Amino acid sequence: MCSYTHPEDVPYANHFVRLRVGLSNFIRARVPPGGSSVLETGTNMVESHTVFFDALEWKPGTRLIGCCADITGAQKCPFATPSEAGVLLWQSGSFDCPAHTVKIRFICENFGMEEGECGLDSVRLHRLSDTFLLEPCQKNILSSL
Repeated sequence: MCSYTHPEDVPYANHFVRLRVGLSNFIRARVPPGGSSVLETGTNMVESHTVFFDALEWKPGTRLIGCCADITGAQKCPFATPSEAGVLLWQSGSFDCPAHTVKIRFICENFGMEEGECGLDSVRLHRLSDTFLLEPCQKNILSSL
């Protein structure tokens, strides 16, 4: 899960782009009223996973949704930020995807009256059995001790 693509059926004007602020990077979508933007990646989860990430959305009517899709194309979206205006702060989010998930999607939708924005950063996957939530680099370090 090292790359994401923009789905062909979503207008390209509404895509997520990488932004740099100082030494940091994150991705952001600007979405017009009534529009949406989708960021997705293919995956091959043979067991259930939790998707962790940092989310930013603060405009009224805009929300960020996290979804899992299976091989049949059926999509479940167990995560969504509230569509009410929030504070301009990064918030941690997570959702669980079942075994045999083939796509993970993040959707920024805007039902508000003005242009909306969603930000996304630090996306990570962990098996549900990984109770310590160790990142891969941490596992390598710990196993060498």
